[in-house]
Amino acid sequence: MKIKIELFSVYREAIGEKEIEIKDDAKIKDIIQFLTKKYPSIRKFIGYAIFSINHEYADENRSVKGGDEIAIFPPIGGS
Repeated sequence: MKIKIELFSVYREAIGEKEIEIKDDAKIKDIIQFLTKKYPSIRKFIGYAIFSINHEYADENRSVKGGDEIAIFPPIGGS
């Protein structure tokens, strides 16, 4: 089974896709490593990324499994 990763804003622009899929049984930090290796243009933005797994915020040590929905988006600012 695969994991769907939905990309927003600068992450979508850097990769050129709205979403990608990777194999399952990974951690968020593995996804970061995969993305920065395959898409070098994302490196300058990935340190600011916010991750969610199935609509819940997740840190880089959280595990993901097949069927999970991952979202990567930039920090949300405002006043």
